[in-house]
Amino acid sequence: MALVDRKTGQAFPLSFRVCERDERGCQAVSTYKLALSMLDELEALEWPKGLVVMDSWFDCAHFMDDLSRRGWDFVIELKSNRYVKSNPSPYGAWKKITKSYQGLPPTIVTGKQIGRAHV
Repeated sequence: MALVDRKTGQAFPLSFRVCERDERGCQAVSTYKLALSMLDELEALEWPKGLVVMDSWFDCAHFMDDLSRRGWDFVIELKSNRYVKSNPSPYGAWKKITKSYQGLPPTIVTGKQIGRAHV
């Protein structure tokens, strides 16, 4: 986890984790739980809540829910092969996320459009 100066592009490390493997060679703790443990440390130090920017390794509903519940704003890259459901009903249909954006032009969101970003 790093604090990034958007003007210079410099990254200042704040925390890191080493992914441990279990006896089968699988990741012992999920990636998003490792990220939340780093946020726990920052919150314990009363670090100001900024914008969390992530790649698609963290595109998990549990992680996004936890970030929202904790009051962190976030931007995340979503994989285009992900299946999503826009209706929480058990009868809601799952579809590829790309179907949700068909016909819309590609959009770039800049830091000014994001809003409450503190980084």
